Amino acid sequence: QCRCPFTDNHRHGDQRASFYVERNTGACYCHVGCIGGSLIDLVIALRECTYEEAIDFIHSDFISQKFFNAIKPPIIANKQQEQLKEKTSIDLSRYDFSKMYQYLLDRGFSLETIQNWHIGIDPHDKSIVIPVFFKQQLMGIIKRMLYSQPKYLNTPGMPKSDMLFGYDKYIFTDGWVNICEGPLDCIWLHQNGYQNTVATLGASLSIIQFSLLQKMATGIRICYDNDIAGRNGRAKIYQQYKRYIAIDSARIPLEFNDMQEITNFEGVLDSSMKKLVAQ
Repeated sequence: QCRCPFTDNHRHGDQRASFYVERNTGACYCHVGCIGGSLIDLVIALRECTYEEAIDFIHSDFISQKFFNAIKPPIIANKQQEQLKEKTSIDLSRYDFSKMYQYLLDRGFSLETIQNWHIGIDPHDKSIVIPVFFKQQLMGIIKRMLYSQPKYLNTPGMPKSDMLFGYDKYIFTDGWVNICEGPLDCIWLHQNGYQNTVATLGASLSIIQFSLLQKMATGIRICYDNDIAGRNGRAKIYQQYKRYIAIDSARIPLEFNDMQEITNFEGVLDSSMKKLVAQ
């Protein structure tokens, strides 16, 4: 919290520190109403530059050292962590392979995968519960609802854009990092041998997530869903980040909606590897 740097927009000046910048994301807001938006919006306004120039500045050494390196995942209160652990713990004897687990087994997920990713169930709302870990901290849970809408529910306040699902299980392989939309897509690729995979938890890639990916690989392979949101997300990522890292897309056949429906990955991911090696 500080005084607004855009004092020309304040009739009597800013004497009450009305300007706020969110430390973890760079999102800004002035209570007088002169500006509000993302870190990119703030840089454009302060430096009076173009969108591309703002991206360059954000990815400069100054920003990466002073801003990104200072980011630390928020620590959930101990009581809340214990509650989350209770809900995400897996107890096969208690639930005896109910229909909720059968949903995962029918889709090809193995029992070993279910256990390795600590997937549990909530008998109260009959949902699959996926814990979200980042840098060894439990950040929250994602619920996959089977009998109600919306299909996914997240822990309120979980900072999705500040982290990558599967980050702690990521293994560098061929120089590419696969990015999926949802946690189950990520888990599915890991089960099929593609442990160089994480999920952005949505069809978008924040600057913070991108800064993490830059340190993990030399190329990004987008594995978003075959729908409008996924296609738009791919286009936006390519437009925003193509100048800073190699970007490719998975070749998902049109008859498939997402990565979970694919069992034969020949030509879907492998063909992209040769492209990076050739570069």
